[in-house]
Amino acid sequence: MKILNTLMKQYSKLIYLMAVIIGVIAASGFFLNKLDLVNCEAKIIVERMLKDSDFKNAVGDVNNSVVDINLNPPDTLWHYYPLSYTTFRYIDQHYGRIEVYKNKEAAELRIKYLESLRTHSSEIYTTESYGDYVANDILYKYHYNTTQIGNVVLITSTKDTNSEQLKVTTKALKKAMKGLQFTQQNRINASDYEQLFAALDLEAENFIVDHESKLRNEYITSVNNEFTVLENEPTQRHYNMTKSHIEKMNVPQYLNEYEEWSKRLAELQPLVQEYESQQKVLIENRYGSGVYKAGTDIPAGEYIVFYNFNSSFNVKSGPKDYSTTLNKETLYTNRTLVISVKEGEYIHYTGSDYFYSIDANPSVTLTTNGIFKVGLHFPAGEYQIIPKNSNNYSNQVNVYKDSYYRDSPIEERYGSTLDDPITLEEGQYVQLKNCQLKRIDE
Repeated sequence: MKILNTLMKQYSKLIYLMAVIIGVIAASGFFLNKLDLVNCEAKIIVERMLKDSDFKNAVGDVNNSVVDINLNPPDTLWHYYPLSYTTFRYIDQHYGRIEVYKNKEAAELRIKYLESLRTHSSEIYTTESYGDYVANDILYKYHYNTTQIGNVVLITSTKDTNSEQLKVTTKALKKAMKGLQFTQQNRINASDYEQLFAALDLEAENFIVDHESKLRNEYITSVNNEFTVLENEPTQRHYNMTKSHIEKMNVPQYLNEYEEWSKRLAELQPLVQEYESQQKVLIENRYGSGVYKAGTDIPAGEYIVFYNFNSSFNVKSGPKDYSTTLNKETLYTNRTLVISVKEGEYIHYTGSDYFYSIDANPSVTLTTNGIFKVGLHFPAGEYQIIPKNSNNYSNQVNVYKDSYYRDSPIEERYGSTLDDPITLEEGQYVQLKNCQLKRIDE
């Protein structure tokens, strides 16, 4: 006993030191678990995935806003909602998402919910009812590739299970997960798991049924939007796009709409032909930036010019910039200008737009400052002048006898004279400065 006590005294310091070391190890293990749990955050997992050069090259944005109603976990899993999640978007606009759940059972149920969505959607959105176009698109909305590693779920919108994109992403995830620890919280027992699975399947089914009308309306809206574009700009290209979209909807679920759309499209066809014919005339009668001699380079006559930034238009006596300017009105003060040039005179035009022969009759905006032709842009008649500014002297209406603008206006209106009606005759030219005209007999 004496010997034992002696040994205890001799080694007490060593024992104390070992106890301290063991305590430090235990404490570090506790904090390590906490740290590892933090390190399992989705954002950090994606950051680790980005160390893989192949995955980094495939991704465009991280934590980008991915709007998709089916990417959010269902309400039934509210108690097991992910501790964190991060979205990313590939360069080709597919997207992915990393979710970290409280336990591996919840992660597994999350995947089963996505599978149920796909199953129930395929039962409702059949090719027989909705056609290939809608059916395939709907299935795309509910079809995700999923990969689970412990508490972590990878969801990607890539349809092809054998795609290089998915292979690269899965490989990067597996590498990122090495060394990470998972803390299992709120574990789900077998009976609760089965109940949750049944509830999730029912929730997925109800979601698809309830959302059918909304998604159906999405396609109706998309076609109507095509028509809006076509009506605003009735080009052959927009006509073909709208027609192609409609043909895809020639299925039982859209029978009534299809008949209405087909009739509407047929009514628009003459408008498209007229528009394309007008565009051809415009192209044949337009001129870009440069110097033109009337009678040689272009016909003498009347032209319509449109203002754009850094543009100018002058009729001069010669081809050089220092040639005498013959006309008083230019694009420096007018957004739209109707102007004539005589044979032998030169047009000096700078700008990224075009000027047109008046025969092309391009559309003009009558609410902007400019000079317009009466009989072409404004019918002859009596008009009320509507000033735009409270300062009457910044508002002005001038009437010219011709479009050469080498003489003073035959009539000038500003200040208090704006209150009186103005009579415009065919063949005159009216200049509007911060004013609009309203026909009195309308």
